[in-house]
Amino acid sequence: MTLVNKLSQLAFALAFLNCLLVTWMLTMMVHVVPFLGSRRQRESYSIAISSLMFRYLMVKPCPWIRVRGVNELYESLAEAGKERAAPYIIANHNSKLDSLLITALLPTWLGPRLRSLIKKALFDEPLFGGICERVGHFAVYYKGAKEGEFGVNKEAQASVARAMDEFVANDGGLLIFPEGQLNRNSRKVQTLRRGAFSLPIKHGKAIWAFLNVGCERCWPTNSAIGGIPANIYVKLIKVTDDASAFDTIALAEHAQQVMQRELDKMYAVCDGELKQA
Repeated sequence: MTLVNKLSQLAFALAFLNCLLVTWMLTMMVHVVPFLGSRRQRESYSIAISSLMFRYLMVKPCPWIRVRGVNELYESLAEAGKERAAPYIIANHNSKLDSLLITALLPTWLGPRLRSLIKKALFDEPLFGGICERVGHFAVYYKGAKEGEFGVNKEAQASVARAMDEFVANDGGLLIFPEGQLNRNSRKVQTLRRGAFSLPIKHGKAIWAFLNVGCERCWPTNSAIGGIPANIYVKLIKVTDDASAFDTIALAEHAQQVMQRELDKMYAVCDGELKQA
């Protein structure tokens, strides 16, 4: 690894730590200060704060991490926001950075209407775990920690499933990673977990896909911290207007095909630019 990459990672680590500290303190205040409304309202305020902090304290201070396609992304998000209920968004998962980047890019008018699924172990992480709890993310109680093991504690997960169903039924949206784990082959979408599509089918949700190319270069899967200089390309595309038109098997296959087709286009553009550089 070059000296430039090491220095970039150090600077990113300091920005990320500062971001976590400030976000942790502000979201704690939201849940302590009286007269800020219900638990769900406080979670929504906390998500808006998190988006702003990750954008201005983590992404903006690191100009060597260049995010492309942001204007088009916001146009697509505006289209998704026209729908009565909050959208159901699925995303490819090629790096530890992608969930943080999505948080930073979510506009404050949409982010508070969304929640995500996070494995329970992350709720125990210093700073980050507290933020996840205060923004109202839902926990996934995996039985094991090995890669490729998706079995969950059914008793613990049942109560989470009920809470998620109630949230979606009340016009809430979810942002999930249906691959279920970090993808070490970022060019190929892994098999999508069928269970990820049960709720949108039940509630007839529109499904959108957030795709990124480049997060895996900025924060490789085998690296403890990100920040390596990189171009990151982002895009939001519609998968279906009505998930209830599918069963879980058909929808998982359809979503994977749509995501793969668009991902191939994005990598073609990215590879072309790298050859010209």
